[in-house]
Amino acid sequence: MGCFSSKKKEEGHKEGKKEESKAPAGQDPTKVPANQKVAVQKFPYHSDLEAGKNYYYCDCGRSKNQPFCDGSHTGTPFTPIAFTVNETKTYYICGCKQTKNAPYCDGTHKKIDW
Repeated sequence: MGCFSSKKKEEGHKEGKKEESKAPAGQDPTKVPANQKVAVQKFPYHSDLEAGKNYYYCDCGRSKNQPFCDGSHTGTPFTPIAFTVNETKTYYICGCKQTKNAPYCDGTHKKIDW
């Protein structure tokens, strides 16, 4: 699934999900092996999202447009997660890339030994 795919995230399902290692937050993405997610930051992004608009969450951590995809996942086993929201408001979008409820923060960053 590419960044501009119209396929939406289904609850509990991620396209192309593979086992990966965890990278410490703030690591330089160019130095992290392609099979590892880059943990961009230790806290969520506070993102103002519009109802009905398509968004593409960066699951690899390599995008320069965090928390959204810019195509930097090419050559990695990761794919962006397409999603929409039902209500226009501020959402907490995962920044550590370890959430079990992507793209939303589930508090996992509080449990990681950074």
